[in-house]
Amino acid sequence: MKAKILGICILLISSVAFWAPSALCAVLVMSDQQPTIQRLQHQIIVPYDIQVVTTNGHTSYQYYEYRVPDTGQTLNNATIGELEYQAALLAGCQIVSTSTPALDGTYPLGDTTLIKMNGEQTYIALKGTFTSGQTTEQWLDISGNPHTFPSTSEFTAFGEAMAQYMDALQTALSAAEAGGQWQSPTQPVSIP
Repeated sequence: MKAKILGICILLISSVAFWAPSALCAVLVMSDQQPTIQRLQHQIIVPYDIQVVTTNGHTSYQYYEYRVPDTGQTLNNATIGELEYQAALLAGCQIVSTSTPALDGTYPLGDTTLIKMNGEQTYIALKGTFTSGQTTEQWLDISGNPHTFPSTSEFTAFGEAMAQYMDALQTALSAAEAGGQWQSPTQPVSIP
């Protein structure tokens, strides 16, 4: 397989239900062959966020590889679904705003982020304003870059899109755990 690593390894901590907490490595790769989940040197490699790139009539694939220690688990649909789910959480949710392009970005899906977002949404629903009392709200994307939401309605649309994406991830995981194939939710997610 012709593959070119385009990024560096980022060590993250993962606590997957059937794995002990372990280091998870994310690597950006460009390859001539369509990626698949594979076992390699005591690791399981899970491709995620696969994009087809065509240059001068040549097709290649750009994707992230998430690497986790191989504990000898059988790679059945449930196991693959859990690995894909964890990779999706780490990759975040890509948002595209049709009315405010400054909001375009990939946002994190970690527990802390989602709890904070739910708190902000609850406050908006109860009081009609941001918790800060300001007319705008800044929110960090997965790279730590701030995006300014100009109104509570745009933040609510963002919150709904993130909740729907998480629901789609949960649905994909449930299908895989029931023996079906993992099917990644579509990205980017569009908001007004």
